[in-house]
Amino acid sequence: MILTAIFISMVLGSVQPATTKKENPIPQTDYYNGTLGYEKIFSISLKGRYDRRGITSLLSNCLGLNIEMVDAYNPLEDSERIQALNSTHPKNINNMSLGTLGCFVSHRSLWKRIVDNNISTALILEDDADFHIDIKKLNAQAMMDIKKYGNPDFDMLFLGSCVEIMSKAIPIHPGSAVRHSFRPYCLHGYVVTIKGAKKLLEQISVFDNPIDVNIGRAISDKKLLSYTLNPTIIDQGMYAGNSNINTDKYYFKGATKKIGFSIDKCLNF
Repeated sequence: MILTAIFISMVLGSVQPATTKKENPIPQTDYYNGTLGYEKIFSISLKGRYDRRGITSLLSNCLGLNIEMVDAYNPLEDSERIQALNSTHPKNINNMSLGTLGCFVSHRSLWKRIVDNNISTALILEDDADFHIDIKKLNAQAMMDIKKYGNPDFDMLFLGSCVEIMSKAIPIHPGSAVRHSFRPYCLHGYVVTIKGAKKLLEQISVFDNPIDVNIGRAISDKKLLSYTLNPTIIDQGMYAGNSNINTDKYYFKGATKKIGFSIDKCLNF
């Protein structure tokens, strides 16, 4: 575990205090613009996943979204760091794959970038993300509901999630799709504010579980103020192919077709 902590420090470096900037989690721009009213949309993707990057580009053009691709961290590209990990991976860190480590570092590095560059709000995607065809309208409605019925000073907003226990994720208002997060999992589509990114860097610093498990626990423990949409408006796409993070042959093959989502509409399958 000590070597793992050293490794994470090597990859990410220390978090430097950001310069002063107004932290306003609810964007004041047009919810129907190319970034859904957020300052940035990022998609985390391995350099070699041309299939997923190509699909993301097609979907963004179809929906009028401005998505910036961010290279995912690939532990296999750094032999020295892999050698340092050999004594701790996999048996001492819950049998997690190197892809799970790459996911941890990739998301955490992006939070650090958000803080270092004073990005007020960002929608973070993984490269298997598929979008509801009416994502702009549904996202706008969610943001207006949060302004009216919720707390605009939130940390995270899950536009997509899985395994959330909806019976415990209470709607912020009758009829609203926005719910108080209970313990959401999966990170294929979530909004984080700069305040939330700072908290995540503090709370999610040890690689002892998959990163979404630790985020879910922090939310359940009330260390992060988070909302979850139900129904979700970002899902995992049918053309995504097999996961580079997980190796379980049952759970992590490419997802199935969802009617009303952009792969179905934009690619006319």
